Amino acid sequence: MIIATSSPINWKLGAEAIKFYQKTNFSHVLIIKDDLVYQASHGLVHSAYIDNFLLGNKIINFYEVPDNIVDMEFVHKQLGKEYSIEQLILLPILRLVKAKWSGNGDQKFICSEFVGKALKLDWVGELTTPKEIDDYLRQTWLK
Repeated sequence: MIIATSSPINWKLGAEAIKFYQKTNFSHVLIIKDDLVYQASHGLVHSAYIDNFLLGNKIINFYEVPDNIVDMEFVHKQLGKEYSIEQLILLPILRLVKAKWSGNGDQKFICSEFVGKALKLDWVGELTTPKEIDDYLRQTWLK
């Protein structure tokens, strides 16, 4: 299985804001299993055929991880849930002012929260960034 970071091929305001905030060249994190991409984006947690995903996105980093570290039952049970625009907007603001947020539980997701929880990382919350997931993967799987 692969966990990857990506960026849209075409300029998109939201992606550019995330890259600026994180100081990275990627704005998104996703799971690839077989020929399917599992992600929280475009309003939903959903899956897409990899070739269709790659029509509009480029993979920046990817990490091969053992299948057993990704909770695919969790992944499948989240499909169809809403993407959390509120989290995306509040994340940099709440981090800046060091405020807590009670959040929405597992009712809505952003990409990094979805992937982090699929990886069963106990430190992942609703304000986790794609960069934090990438940093974890880089430190854990590129040794």
